[in-house]
Amino acid sequence: MRTTFFLAAMFVSIPTVMAAIPRAMPTVNVHEILSLPADNRLQAAITMGDQVSPELLKIVAAESETLESRWKSVTLYAALKKEASIPMLAQWAKSPQWFLRNASLVAARTVSAEKAHDIALQLLQDKALVVRSAAVDVLSEDLKAEDRKTLWKEFSASYNFHRKQSLWIRGQILKTLASAPERNEKSNFALALEDKDSRVYAQAVQALEKITKLKLGDNLQIKNKVKIED
Repeated sequence: MRTTFFLAAMFVSIPTVMAAIPRAMPTVNVHEILSLPADNRLQAAITMGDQVSPELLKIVAAESETLESRWKSVTLYAALKKEASIPMLAQWAKSPQWFLRNASLVAARTVSAEKAHDIALQLLQDKALVVRSAAVDVLSEDLKAEDRKTLWKEFSASYNFHRKQSLWIRGQILKTLASAPERNEKSNFALALEDKDSRVYAQAVQALEKITKLKLGDNLQIKNKVKIED
C-alpha cells in the first residue's frame, strides 16, 4: 500500500518538475543569420533574442572576420538595439578601420538623425574619401546654415584634391549646396565657374541660374556679368 502511494506521488510530481525547468534557447549561429537577406536577417536575429547582440559585438571586434561580416554586424546591431546602440556607433565612428567608420555612419542614419548628423560632421575630414562622401550624403538630408559654411570649407580643402586634380566629392559637395542655393553664396558659385572639374562647373551653373533667374547655358558674356554683379 505504501509502495503504491509512493509511486503514484512520484508520477504526479514528474510533470510538475519538468514544467519548472525552463526550455533552453537554441544555440545561435550568427554567421548564418548574417548570410540572410537584410529583412530576413533582422527577423531571425529578433527571434533568437538577447543572445545575438553580444555575438555581433565579438564579430565586429575580431580582426579575423571578413569586412562584410563586420559591416553587417554593425548595421544589424543598430537595427536590434536602436537608440541603445548609439554609444557603440560613436565608438566605431572613431575606429582606425575606414569600413567601421563608414558602417557606423550608415547605421546611425537608421537610428537617430541627430546622431547621424553629429557623426557626419566628425567624418567630413576623414582620411578615406568614401567616408567623407558618405558624410556629405548624410548632411544633405537636412542641411543647416552652419553646415553650408562647413561644406564650403570642405569644397576648397586640400585633401579633396589629388595632385592638384579635383576629386569627385567636390562635385558632390557643390551639388548639395546647389540644391537650394542662397543669394549670399552667389560669389562662391561664380568663382566655381572657373573650376576645371566639369562636375563642379555644372553645379555652379545650376546654382547661379536659380539665384539670378537667368539662363546661363554657354553664354560667357552672361557668366562674366554674374561674376561682376555681386
